[in-house]
Amino acid sequence: MDLIINNISIVKIYFRYGQQAKGQTFWHRLWNNNLGYLLLKKAREMNISQAAIFTAKAGYLQEDNITVNISEIPLNKNPACLELIDTVDKLQTYLADNTFLLADTNVILINNEGYQLIQSV
Repeated sequence: MDLIINNISIVKIYFRYGQQAKGQTFWHRLWNNNLGYLLLKKAREMNISQAAIFTAKAGYLQEDNITVNISEIPLNKNPACLELIDTVDKLQTYLADNTFLLADTNVILINNEGYQLIQSV
């Protein structure tokens, strides 16, 4: 049995729950303009290993007031986070390719010392 060690990292992208993506066509703006979903879709297209969107129960971004999520549908200003897990190179490529979409977000690259052990038989 061989072990393969991959160096993995985590990128966290913080944005408002209702934040809209910029630079979309008329139809995309009308029907599917959610920044979180668009960033998630782009991660899938790049075959990022893992991706998940988390919506905060309560919180704030930068200078905003605290928002509390007490309903089934969060307020538009409620913080959300897209977490991506993959190699440093792949995550940096993702960030570079989506710079325009990430203009109004907070991006944090963490854990570039993490490792994933993969067992092959």
